[in-house]
Amino acid sequence: MLLFMLLSLPLYAVEPAVEDAGLYKDLEQSFQRVLDIEREKHETLVVGLESAKAFEAELDQSLDNDLLQISTYRNQLFVPSIQVNDLKEMARDISAVSGRLAQKIRDAEERLASVRRKRAEALELIALYEKQQGITREQEIPSASRRRLNDLLNGIMKQLRDNEKRIDAIDAIYSEQIVRLREMQAEFAGLAGRVTKKIDEETVQAVFHRDVSPVFRFVRGEWQMAAAAARDNLSRLFSADSRPDEAAGRQWRSYLSEALTVLIILGIMAAGLVYLGRHCSRLRADCHPEMQFWQRVILTLIQRSLPIAAAILFFHIYLIHMQYRLPALHFFFPLLIRLLSLWLVVQWGLILIRTVRREIMDTSYDGVMQSLKRLLQGILVFGILHALVEWIICQNCIESISLRLMGEIVLFVWTVLFVRAIGHRLPLPGTEARPWIESIRSLLVLSVYVIASAGLVFELVGYGGLAALWYLSWGKTAVVFLWAFLFFRVLREFETGGAGRKTETEAPVDTAGGTDVAGQRPDPVRWAVIRLARLMLTILVLICLPMAWGAEKTFPADLFEVLNYQIRFGDVEINTMGFIYAILVLFVVNIFSVIWQGLLRNKIFSQTRMEEGLKLSITRISTYILWTIGILMALRIMGISSTTLAVIFGALGIGIGFGLQHIVGNFISGIILLFERPMQVGDVIEVGGTWGVVKEINVRSTHLKTYDNSDLIVPNSDFISQRVINWSFRDPKVRRTITVGVAYGSDIARAKEILIDIASNNSRVYRQPAPDALFADFGDSALIFKLRFWVHIEYLLSVESDIRFEIDRRFREANITIPFPQRDLYIKEVRGSGTNEPVIGNAGKTPMEARPPAPGEIAV
Repeated sequence: MLLFMLLSLPLYAVEPAVEDAGLYKDLEQSFQRVLDIEREKHETLVVGLESAKAFEAELDQSLDNDLLQISTYRNQLFVPSIQVNDLKEMARDISAVSGRLAQKIRDAEERLASVRRKRAEALELIALYEKQQGITREQEIPSASRRRLNDLLNGIMKQLRDNEKRIDAIDAIYSEQIVRLREMQAEFAGLAGRVTKKIDEETVQAVFHRDVSPVFRFVRGEWQMAAAAARDNLSRLFSADSRPDEAAGRQWRSYLSEALTVLIILGIMAAGLVYLGRHCSRLRADCHPEMQFWQRVILTLIQRSLPIAAAILFFHIYLIHMQYRLPALHFFFPLLIRLLSLWLVVQWGLILIRTVRREIMDTSYDGVMQSLKRLLQGILVFGILHALVEWIICQNCIESISLRLMGEIVLFVWTVLFVRAIGHRLPLPGTEARPWIESIRSLLVLSVYVIASAGLVFELVGYGGLAALWYLSWGKTAVVFLWAFLFFRVLREFETGGAGRKTETEAPVDTAGGTDVAGQRPDPVRWAVIRLARLMLTILVLICLPMAWGAEKTFPADLFEVLNYQIRFGDVEINTMGFIYAILVLFVVNIFSVIWQGLLRNKIFSQTRMEEGLKLSITRISTYILWTIGILMALRIMGISSTTLAVIFGALGIGIGFGLQHIVGNFISGIILLFERPMQVGDVIEVGGTWGVVKEINVRSTHLKTYDNSDLIVPNSDFISQRVINWSFRDPKVRRTITVGVAYGSDIARAKEILIDIASNNSRVYRQPAPDALFADFGDSALIFKLRFWVHIEYLLSVESDIRFEIDRRFREANITIPFPQRDLYIKEVRGSGTNEPVIGNAGKTPMEARPPAPGEIAV
């Protein structure tokens, strides 16, 4: 197109009066080149038309085979004795054919789009050259040049018309084939729905259909027909005409390209397995043997599971894509997938048993581990035998039922022996930290008996399908709980590894340095990721459990549809998903608030010199704002409008007036404390005669840690309405006074000197303001001195104790006596009173007021 426009540009430069022969010659050459190009396009379109016809012929044959296949499948649906495994194989074939049809539709649509682009280009050229013919007729051109130009233009138009016809023919072929492909795809889609419905019906019937007891079936001789049935099934499986297949008539040479594809896929998978195995080994080597124990367990499980899981995936690919199926071999793939899946699950159990055995480190549990190991090995052997019998003979024949009955009896006997041998004599692991586990031992034993015996009872009364579903569902449930337990333990290890360093509550608070007193502070991003992972894992477990018990693959979508059902209350529309979304919004707000607090604490506030109380106030208030926005968003998502919110807030106002005033009062008091900041985190306060360190100012109350290491929760309103002493408000220094008395007659100058020297020599006493000693009073028994000094509030008790010890020692060395109160008692005998009873006199006299006894007095 671009070449044509460049060649046609001289046409628009031609003026009516131009008689230049060279210009007309250039036009003739450009028209000739266009004509040659269109002839080449014609040859290409001829080849394209032949290709479209070949595609049509091939597609006709393929669609005829598909119609035959649909007819065969429809006939099989009416066979009463068709097995569920055959229906599942039919569903896989239909899915593969549907995928092939979808791919052919995409190829045909791409070809049709290309053809239609060519058609649009041809129509554009036709319109352009029709206009050019009109211009040529209107121009004054010499007759010879006019004749040659007209011949070239007519040739170009003829060629364009011919090309248009061929493009239309190709367009018609591809359009018709696309319609036929879509009709065939719709036929297979309808057939797939019928097959799926038939599978569900047969599955439900197999589960809840009551048959004759296997004991009676065995007695009446059904086992004698097993050999003939086995021969028939084997011949059917290996027969070339067993089922219609598009590749049934091909020769082995046609599979060379497919075999090459197989080898390429195997090579890619092998390289991927080698890389993943080495990566898992490196990760295991980097894990700490104790701190990251469960991470090592999961990496071990993944590394051991890679080859088996890759084989299962490989066989699934070959069951889905029919073009890769090798003759006769792909019929073995469902059996191989079943056996490999069983082997994979048993290997998980064996690895976990070995891991738990190394963790417990108690030889008394060796018998338990050996019994569980033998159980898993027995399940593996039974599963292989049962799968082979069902694949070779039939799914519900007497041989399969007899083998299943034997396995159920062996399982029940093993359960009885296991519980009686070790169930009541060994403590359950983890009961030291969780005593409640030991209290439900009897319930656990009863549950084990029920699980082991219920399937056997179902089998004996004729519900063989229900028995198989019972044991299979419990096995799937065990696998779900196994991986859920492992991932929860790994998340726990991540959480423990990400926690911050815990500070001591007794450490002093340096307000200038911003020492952390809040205790443990995990990394906020790690904390948020772990919480989100736990939530997603819990949701996944809740979805997997119903699917383990027979729920369809569409269960998550069906559950979402049920939860999204609208419930109307007047003008309010509420659905369960609204509540779930509201909870998720609050969860996200919680995560974001934690991240925001960590960002403020570790990034923004760490570069400032703000007071700790101001930092806390900003953090708390911003967190409250975030929660307010989050709650309003959650209410809006639940379907509660602004009018409804006004009604709710009005009801809350009435509730506040009657019963919630104390709670709201505490909340408002907390806001006042954050704004006014009369006390901050880390302050030492005295409330109600109790000393404590402020650890946290919450919405409703404040958390104090007393010096007795007890936690005191005080409502915020008490700090507003009552008298509170803040000993470290903006300054952690406090002045303490020690009162001491010396005996009358002591050297008071020496005593003052000693007191000041003791305080000055103590390393925890501040030098400024300097310590001083005051002569306070003349006491009854001593001369009173007061030693005053300044000390950090965290050390006031220990410093006072050290100074008192030192005062006692230094006063003894200086022969300065610290007196204690004493009283002298005098008994006076009064003569001439007619009685000889003594009279007590001078009672309560101090040593200064004492005097020698007078005649007739007795000094005591």
